[in-house]
Amino acid sequence: MRLQAEFSPFLALVDASEADRERSRSQLLAVLDAVSAADSATATRQVRESIADAMDRLIDRQAELARS
Repeated sequence: MRLQAEFSPFLALVDASEADRERSRSQLLAVLDAVSAADSATATRQVRESIADAMDRLIDRQAELARS
């Protein structure tokens, strides 16, 4: 619960735009598809890629905020 409380505001920054929300949704659906297919290797890869993408978007957002 504590991790969720601390991390949730960052997720809001990651999904700041409609395009970002759609990308997150697509990534989540890809993970769910892999889990449904019992394809743990693909699910693991998808989760790692999703996390890396979220981190990149957070870094980009931080840079945008620093410029403004």
